[in-house]
Amino acid sequence: MQLLNALEDQGVSFRPSAKLEGKKYTRIYTELISINDWADKQKIVEGMEKLYNNDSFNELLAQIAAAIENLKEKEQDCYEVDFIEESILDTRSKQRMIPRDAFIKFVLNRGISEEYYKIQNHNASFLVPVFRDLEEVYGPTRMKWWWHDSTFTYWFERLKDGRLKLILELGPLVAEKRLLLVKQLEEMGVSFSVKSKQPTARYTRIFSDSTVINNWEDVEEVYQAMEELFGQVENRNLLTIIKSLG
Repeated sequence: MQLLNALEDQGVSFRPSAKLEGKKYTRIYTELISINDWADKQKIVEGMEKLYNNDSFNELLAQIAAAIENLKEKEQDCYEVDFIEESILDTRSKQRMIPRDAFIKFVLNRGISEEYYKIQNHNASFLVPVFRDLEEVYGPTRMKWWWHDSTFTYWFERLKDGRLKLILELGPLVAEKRLLLVKQLEEMGVSFSVKSKQPTARYTRIFSDSTVINNWEDVEEVYQAMEELFGQVENRNLLTIIKSLG
């Protein structure tokens, strides 16, 4: 109910019955497109892209993100809504680029050298030196991972709904070394799922948070958002723990 009220505050409309007790599902958006030949894969993909990039759909995503942000501010409670970001629908998108000037300002302020960061479309990834240092103990990844094949990586992601997200992830190290690292982090208070502790596990996200960007053309707004996300207490604590392993 709280989420529905927050969505209404952002201008999202739905039937009154959506708020009835026991209601499980509420459709808040629908759009149709005609496909003349269902055997033509290209036409189907073009139709999907048209629906996915529809202005009204993108506006709805931004409204959802704003509603969630307001709930987080009011209740300090995190309602995460993640969307599929890597898909055929996004491969040709030019509208979700991470503002380069904002990211460069961030890495320069954090003293991150050029060989430790990279911008790729709607992602901007970076390392801190201790991630490289830990390679001497835990080795490189067992498969290609991003552009650096290191132990951990950070990246900012520009989500389709208008949010900026920061993620810290443990990569696909050799199983024995990865399990050793996970065990050591657990002993220091970092929580891992059962799945993350399987020998076959490859990626484990240990921190993520997001914030709404009102104007992606405003370099200072995007830069400040990057600083605030990186400066989150949880992230700072995790980074302190990771540094103690070096």
